[in-house]
Amino acid sequence: LNQLATAASSDTVLQEHHRFLPKKDKEDKKDKEDKENERLLSCACNDTTSGFTYASDFGIMGDATTDDTLALQAAIDSASANDSGGIVVLPKGTFRIFEPLIVPAGVTLQGQ
Repeated sequence: LNQLATAASSDTVLQEHHRFLPKKDKEDKKDKEDKENERLLSCACNDTTSGFTYASDFGIMGDATTDDTLALQAAIDSASANDSGGIVVLPKGTFRIFEPLIVPAGVTLQGQ
């Protein structure tokens, strides 16, 4: 019991055992995610010759925990840049979307 009390008083041990992140680390992680989202939105990953846009090229995760809203909307926007629209190919997975998606006429979402 005395060893547990000593170990629990150590911030390092507590952080490793419980996987707590200091507030600053959480903010740094959020900043990195925001920068990655900006990069994905500026990505021109649309294969206009085939009419297919692969959502995975835009960083979509489909892991049921990550917010895929921005990545999926970026893929849809890229497909809609083609005058005749296109097909956004989604990888296998469960996608979390937290805002309405705008899917223009001529754009189709298709699962793999």
